[in-house]
Amino acid sequence: MFCVGLKTELSAFRKLGQEKVKIMLGVGLQILAMPLLVWLFLQVFYLDNVVALGLVLVALSPGGASSNSITYLSRGNVPLSIMMTTISSLLVPLTLPFFLSYFTHFEIAIPIEKTVLQLFVVTVLPLGLGLLLGHYWGRNSRWVNRFDKSAIWVFIFMVGLVVGMNEHFWEHIFTWNSILILSFCVLACGLGWLSALLFNFTSRDQVTMSIEVGIQNAGTAIFVAMSLLEMPESAIIPLQYGVLMNIPALCFIFLGRKREQWVFSR
Repeated sequence: MFCVGLKTELSAFRKLGQEKVKIMLGVGLQILAMPLLVWLFLQVFYLDNVVALGLVLVALSPGGASSNSITYLSRGNVPLSIMMTTISSLLVPLTLPFFLSYFTHFEIAIPIEKTVLQLFVVTVLPLGLGLLLGHYWGRNSRWVNRFDKSAIWVFIFMVGLVVGMNEHFWEHIFTWNSILILSFCVLACGLGWLSALLFNFTSRDQVTMSIEVGIQNAGTAIFVAMSLLEMPESAIIPLQYGVLMNIPALCFIFLGRKREQWVFSR
């Protein structure tokens, strides 16, 4: 998020007042369409209770800072991405318990203070610091460009680190659950892209909508499974999702940068 702030103009956030339709559509898809999508999955596929619960938790956990970073690396609409993440993150303490109760009859309460603090530490603080330093250094200064060029390698390193830390992941990579999780992620991304296309959004906004709808917050899903439900076995699906979602994420980054090169070469 620090690198995101370095290359983002503060004026870009002011323009979001003219993009209310995009924000409302994106948040609506995150909060309402994702539960509908997971409900359809539960109707079509016969899933073990633990797998079903894990997939439900993933669907009810909208993207966090990771989706903002992926949008930035994919050359999407970063301010739109951040605004959608902020709104959906603040709604999660209300929406996640409600839909979880509907799907499973589990009753939980997510502390709002913890959500706000996490949002501040993970998103607002590093983003604000990046915006401040980018303003004084200059968005196209040598130091800022160095951070920008290194961001993609940091992301790839983090993906490798996550995979390496989950030594049991490779045992499950070619299982039915992995195919199911990846299919769910790709369909969610497709839902975001199709919705943006129907509303005639720009290509940058189509990418942003795809990422924000399709890339969920695995950390929130794992936290609910482990700490609130005290069912560590149901955290396996969110854990697998946290690794597998990087496949479409890397595709977005590759295609987004190729598109940028093509635009500048014209």
